[in-house]
Amino acid sequence: MTDEHDRNMAAYSLARRLLKGGLLAEAEIVTRLVDAWAVDRSECLAELGAGFWNRGERERGLALLDEALAVARTAEHELGVADGLTTAAGVLVGLGLTDRARPALREASALGLHVHESENTQDAVDGAKVLRQIAALLGRIGDAEEAARVDRAARYPRR
Repeated sequence: MTDEHDRNMAAYSLARRLLKGGLLAEAEIVTRLVDAWAVDRSECLAELGAGFWNRGERERGLALLDEALAVARTAEHELGVADGLTTAAGVLVGLGLTDRARPALREASALGLHVHESENTQDAVDGAKVLRQIAALLGRIGDAEEAARVDRAARYPRR
């Protein structure tokens, strides 16, 4: 494989397979070998964090989740940042860490809304998808009013 895209796809595919198999240390090595694609790297780090958290290694899990949020913020475009933050926040919500998830969801919501209001049709559609994911997560953590606001924004952009 000589193409960077192919190498990244193969590496992240392997990392995800290792995660599914419970081989967290190996998945972390593979995830750290590839220093591209912030969204995919952030997603793998979030899943690693959840894995270590669920094994009882809470500090290591939280450190990886915090790293996932930081890496998500380095994505090259707003949609990538919003998507990465939403994925990491979803993992935090799943672990019951709603206080850590809320700031990421607020940040992702603002970015997703900005992307959704884009003149580019594909960006608008992708932004709506992220906003619906955020609304669902907000609903799960009991913030029904904010969930409804974000859901409405996903349906009706202010162009």
